[in-house]
Amino acid sequence: MTKQDMITAPVAVGALAWPRIHNWIEWLATEAQLVLPVLGAVWLLVQIAAKIHSTWFKERS
Repeated sequence: MTKQDMITAPVAVGALAWPRIHNWIEWLATEAQLVLPVLGAVWLLVQIAAKIHSTWFKERS
């Protein structure tokens, strides 16, 4: 099997599979647009709380 065959076969399989997975990928992208900013805000709050705890409360102990 040549390098060209090793590249062509997966590309052909991807081209055949794309119509079946395209809708799923669009759904996943839409959900990520909604969920990831919320998760980012939650993570930011966790980091702020950890910094406040380590700065103000841990030094007193």
